[in-house]
Amino acid sequence: GIGPYENRPVNFPRDYFDADESSTDDPQEFQTIMVEAGDTVDAVIIVSNEFHREPSSLGDDDEILYSFPEGFSFPFYGESYRSVYLSSDGILSFRVGDHPDGSPRSESRFLGGPPRIAPLYTDLNPGVFSAQVRIEEAPDGDSVTFYWDQVPEYAFPAVFAGNSFRVSLFRNGDILISYDEVRLSPDPSEEYFEGLNAIVGITPGGVGSGEAVDLSEGYFYSGENGRSVYEVFTGYDFDLENSGISFNASGAQLLFPFVRETGQDFTGFALTNFGGSPAELEFEARDYQGLLLQGPGINPSGFGLEGGAQFGMLSREIFDAAPGELPGLSASWVRVVSDRPELGSFSQTGNGLGVRQTRMDGAVALTNASNELFFTRLYHGESAYPVLRGGGAVPAVTWISLANPADEPVEVDIGLYSGDGILLAPEVSFILEPLGYYSSHLSGIFGGGLPPVNDGYLRVEAGGAGVTGFEFIELEDTWIGLNAAEPSLNRVLYSAQLAHHETIFTSVKVVNPSDREIDFLLKAYLVSEVYGISEMESSLVSLAPNQSFQQNVGEIFGLPLEETLIIVGSIQVVGTEPGLVGDVVFGDPVNASYAASLPLQDRLFTRAVQSHISNGKYPGDPSQDAFIGLAMFNPGVLATEIVISAYDRSGTLIGEAARTLGPGDRFSRTLVELVPETEGMSGGFVILESVRPVVAQQLFGNAVLDYLSAVPPTIIE
Repeated sequence: GIGPYENRPVNFPRDYFDADESSTDDPQEFQTIMVEAGDTVDAVIIVSNEFHREPSSLGDDDEILYSFPEGFSFPFYGESYRSVYLSSDGILSFRVGDHPDGSPRSESRFLGGPPRIAPLYTDLNPGVFSAQVRIEEAPDGDSVTFYWDQVPEYAFPAVFAGNSFRVSLFRNGDILISYDEVRLSPDPSEEYFEGLNAIVGITPGGVGSGEAVDLSEGYFYSGENGRSVYEVFTGYDFDLENSGISFNASGAQLLFPFVRETGQDFTGFALTNFGGSPAELEFEARDYQGLLLQGPGINPSGFGLEGGAQFGMLSREIFDAAPGELPGLSASWVRVVSDRPELGSFSQTGNGLGVRQTRMDGAVALTNASNELFFTRLYHGESAYPVLRGGGAVPAVTWISLANPADEPVEVDIGLYSGDGILLAPEVSFILEPLGYYSSHLSGIFGGGLPPVNDGYLRVEAGGAGVTGFEFIELEDTWIGLNAAEPSLNRVLYSAQLAHHETIFTSVKVVNPSDREIDFLLKAYLVSEVYGISEMESSLVSLAPNQSFQQNVGEIFGLPLEETLIIVGSIQVVGTEPGLVGDVVFGDPVNASYAASLPLQDRLFTRAVQSHISNGKYPGDPSQDAFIGLAMFNPGVLATEIVISAYDRSGTLIGEAARTLGPGDRFSRTLVELVPETEGMSGGFVILESVRPVVAQQLFGNAVLDYLSAVPPTIIE
């Protein structure tokens, strides 16, 4: 650490201590300091080479990364953030910066980039005259306000010198934008005859199109449907001077595009309220036309969830309907609307009602729609899913479900690509009704003459506010479920768990859905009796546009197969640029009797929640002995401290464990091994906290491995 800086922006280069320390030395040159046990080394003085980046130092086309005060996080479109990029161009960006480069500001650039808040998105230059950009943190810790004072636009600084506005971010997710003086001239634009003046609004990012609104008409709610809310000002028509806009984002929606309810099969939902205030939950089940399902059950169905408490129910319990009493429940999707944003959630679909449970998989709740989705894992046809030991393949059916959470229809286009990036069938287009639902298997979408599919991916493009999606793969003895992937803004993807043995395999899928070639490396961080803790790296893989890569970890890294040797580890997919998406599948290589999947994750966390505990014990019947496991991986270059805390349904702490993970280190254990007090628990949740960013996943199964289900956590910070 370097002082006496307070709340220093964190995107500065590392500066190491060396013998010739000065403000002009090479900051990457370093001297190793040896400290013997019991000794003290003092006078380690580091002279910072970089001028301290305060917001007041911002110049033209400039940005800094600002870390929120300790204890403050900002929820935005279903995710929570501990830092934000502050740009000179009147915009706040999450995850990655706006990267101002002098290129024209545009509606497509605003919508297609990272999640953003734009109080006044235009070409501004705070590096002249008496302009200033500053940040104020409320004394009560409830809000942070970003000010642009007398900041001129770049093109005519002497003429249009006064632009004063501010945006306040509140702990509950609310946003308040206020304007004093605004003096702008329109920039030349190919899209707008009168020229582009500015863009004001909010967006979840990563969308190709949107529908602008008139912000002067009133207040707007951003959490209900995940849509962009913004206005494009052209010419000299800016009408918000001496006024304000309030975005009430303190609610949330959770989207589940797939439900299966039969006599034996179920879909269950688990939610955790990790905030301090009670939350009201309303569950809606909607059909293909977007209408609420009708029947003797209760729809919509409401519940209250206390702060710090957990909720877990089957869909038939939620809607108070026995199988068949709410017709169409297996041909519907579920939306949960809440007045609080601090919710973690996932769903599980399995069998086992009245029969031995042998199938289950699940996924976290979706919070936003997208104009572009990718279904990354496809097995469909009589001989589609490979059996690795002994060769051959078993039948598989891939079902695709889409839901439209908006109140207007959207046009949907679906394309099926081979692993080589070739369209396997003509694209299919249709209209998805407001709040409507679509579900079909691949043969139903593209026709019965489709050959067996065991590679490639599906691309879904949607207009309007976009759609959400889930894929459900049926094998003879198991199920695989995956949320559709959205375009990634990150260059590195992660899986906290891989496993390699005669009884289990791990398959990695990487898709390049972009319009440019992307290279990547696969890195494996392995733990075994043979390898100890070691790192292995694949050769460079090049993917042309629309191509994909699918291979088993054992083949990629040449891992041996021995009855007594179990190899576990974690995976990194390191691309040369952002844009890759993918997944991992764990399964039985002998009989295809169990499998589980989860998307490759592109975000790390320091705090997350796993929303259900299932450690049931049934003496005499191991098939009913449920367990959950936890895998965590530290991809950083520094060690981190981790705390795993288990709570019951009411939010009472049951037990906790602390671990240290070194650089590139990982672990995978059952929850009972980590927190023995959770043995026999059914219900409750787990909070994961780490000093430094990590990745994690949860695994559900039974003692005889009839089924497996892998689910990532809900990221809090």
